[in-house]
Formats: sequence, C-alpha cells, structure tokens
Amino acid sequence: MQQEDIDLNEPQASAEQLRHFGRLIDFCRKASGYRILHQSEDTLIIEQMIDRRALRICANWIDDILDRADPDGQMFLQVNFADDRKILITDRLIGFKPQPRLQREGAEHAVRRLPRVVTTPDLASVLGAMNESFDRSDDRSELATLRVLYDAILRGASLIGFEVADDRRKLLPYLHAEASESSARAIETKFKTNA
Repeated sequence: MQQEDIDLNEPQASAEQLRHFGRLIDFCRKASGYRILHQSEDTLIIEQMIDRRALRICANWIDDILDRADPDGQMFLQVNFADDRKILITDRLIGFKPQPRLQREGAEHAVRRLPRVVTTPDLASVLGAMNESFDRSDDRSELATLRVLYDAILRGASLIGFEVADDRRKLLPYLHAEASESSARAIETKFKTNA
C-alpha cells in the first residue's frame, strides 16, 4: 500500500475517534508483530510481520476500541468500525470474522466448521489442507468444504482491507478441477440416460 492510495478527502475524525486512534497506535508500537508503514494524524498503515500483509486504518472509521484478554490473559484490542466491521489486534496478528457465501454447495457444513475469528495466516493453512485433499482423490467433499472455508477467509480479509488478489489466484486450480469434474459427471449422466 502506498501513500497515493490514501484518500485525502475523507471526513475529519472527531476528538473521540482521534483518542481511540492514539490508543491503537500506542498498542501497535508496543506489539511485537507489526511494523508501521505509514502514520499521520489520522491514518495508520500497519504490516503484520508474520506474512507481510498491510492494513490501513483511518481514525474516522473507528467507532470504539475495547480492551480484551484471551484465555491466557494476553491483552488485545477489539476495534469496532462505524460501518459494523470489527477487527481484533493481538500482539502479532489481526483477527477478523470470516464471510462465507451461504449459497455455495457445501457451505452449511463448512460454516459450522468456521471459527468465529480468523487471520490471514489461516489462508496458508487451509490451502495446505486443500493440496492434501486434492491429492487424495477419494474425498472430494472435504475439498469442497475447504474451498468454502478458504473463500470465507478471503472475503473476510478483503472486507477489512487486506489485499487478497494473489490468494484468489491460488484458488483457481481447485475451481477448474471442480468444473472439470462437474462436466465429466454431467456427460456421464447424459450418456447413461441415453443408453
């Protein structure tokens, strides 16, 4: 993300939003997992060091920031945006809600398996599981579920502002394989009904 990507015409942040924004900056500066790529009085771009993904946050987007603790007592921030999006900022990662497409085949089962919060490194984990499942041609239902999970994480990451174009391209071989299998089944079914 570069400086020219920043919209200079955004409305000014309120005093409360700037106070929240200051807390966010302080937390990110003290956290071990981020590098600040850009900081101005009302815009912050942070990079997760674990996977080099950047996220832009503007002060006027923030509705509220809540202090939270995980079960181990580690503190993190819940950042609520005015448009109902939210993120969790831990010491090393930015968490967000996955966004499944409910109309997709296999989505109901996959949605039950989705955690409430995911992170961008989960994309690599699910892609690895997809590779393993694809190699085992006997279990295509697992591959379908994993595709839904991957897509839900992609959509959630995109919704909060992460760049995911490269990750979408990694899904293409699995979509092409699914389309080929679907075509083969349709031809086989047509052949059996005409025989």
